[in-house]
Amino acid sequence: MDLIRFAKPTVGKLDNITLQPVSKGNLSSFLAWVHGDLNAADLSAVRNEYDQRMRLIACPAPLEIIANDQRVAGAYLSCLPGNLAMLGAVRADSERQSLGSLAIETLVGQLRETMPSCQIQATVNQPDPQSGHMIASAGFRLLTTVEQWWIDPNLIDNPVLVGRASSKGNLSLIQRNEVRSFSSKSSVRESNKLIWRPALELSRRSFLRLFQETLEDTLDCPELSQLRSTDQSIDSFLLGRKLRQCRLWQVAWLNRRPVGCLLLSQHGQGLVELVYMGIAASQRGQGLGAQMIQRAKEIASALGASTLVLAVDMRNSPALRIYQQAGFQLHRRLQVYWL
Repeated sequence: MDLIRFAKPTVGKLDNITLQPVSKGNLSSFLAWVHGDLNAADLSAVRNEYDQRMRLIACPAPLEIIANDQRVAGAYLSCLPGNLAMLGAVRADSERQSLGSLAIETLVGQLRETMPSCQIQATVNQPDPQSGHMIASAGFRLLTTVEQWWIDPNLIDNPVLVGRASSKGNLSLIQRNEVRSFSSKSSVRESNKLIWRPALELSRRSFLRLFQETLEDTLDCPELSQLRSTDQSIDSFLLGRKLRQCRLWQVAWLNRRPVGCLLLSQHGQGLVELVYMGIAASQRGQGLGAQMIQRAKEIASALGASTLVLAVDMRNSPALRIYQQAGFQLHRRLQVYWL
């Protein structure tokens, strides 16, 4: 069985310019070209992610535009559960940016033939005015700018986790909720100390209710709450899994009730991503965010990761303060577009 399923190709010619789907045999070279200066390891990760997403939901084949036997523009999409597609990348020669927009528009048209209500997100490194211009010209609107922050989770005072024999053993402790420690330098009052339980202990309905509470009055891309339902957002995070399969999703409890959630994802051996962190609106302002970040660092350290990474809306100043105080460093800024 082919790992990648391609949609029926659409081929056209405009003034000796050919618009065509990228063949499976040329996919690796296309991804290397469209992503520009990625190193071999990052390019391999991009290809693996693309293959995994295509196994979940088939998406239109990547498109390239050929002029005089040379690739001059191209773009590709990948689809996620929750009625969402991502623009993986777009590239065009500097004098042919309109062709980059054409490739995007054609892909969107193909996608909408089978998924008419699908929403599409695109992210652009800042500054990258060429990609932003091509995406905007294809009909996308700029939603916000997010920042990526990272930290080495092992650079913490963590007497419970440091020195464990293996990340596999540490993960079993996390799943059994035996890892509850905070830094020995923590000044958390006992009355505000969070208790952690695996999210898989909750029903989907209960978890959705908690997730919705954390979205109330959020400063992290609040526009999305008007564009996507809670179910759609969770399905995109789940990536085709059941809640019980998400071993690194945690729920924070305070006074015997769930008050927040921490969604983590492991990428290979060295990287853990904090996909989402949220606190119920009624529980904010008690220092719980710092405890949640500490928990994320502990888990990443337990898994043997050397990097914990997250993304945050630039407008979310309370969250930014928490990350900076926890020692995170700014990596890059990304503009988020939506269609």
